[in-house]
Amino acid sequence: MNPEHVFISAADVPSEPVNDCWRFPDGENIGIAVENLGFSVTLNPDDTYTIDHHLYYDGPEGTCVSKGVYQTTAQVKLAETMESGPVLSLAYELTVGDDGIGSVTVEATPVK
Repeated sequence: MNPEHVFISAADVPSEPVNDCWRFPDGENIGIAVENLGFSVTLNPDDTYTIDHHLYYDGPEGTCVSKGVYQTTAQVKLAETMESGPVLSLAYELTVGDDGIGSVTVEATPVK
């Protein structure tokens, strides 16, 4: 998913944490729309590709992401065209500790 195809409708998307939490403003009616469009990135043999993900909490007022493990997956096709090529499943895992600090790991697995 191309991050340029994610739209958030809110009065203000936070540019810094609120009470040490990256969250949407309390009481805001937030709408998120995602255009699930394919996109391509051309890489040369020694190139790398990185992408930033932004995580905002949208829970009860005065709270933040609870301690625990959160998971999601995405798929990436490695090909010269969108029609053929190997596919990787990316498993994202966010672990939040007692101190509220999180860490993210990503594991890539070929899809058969």
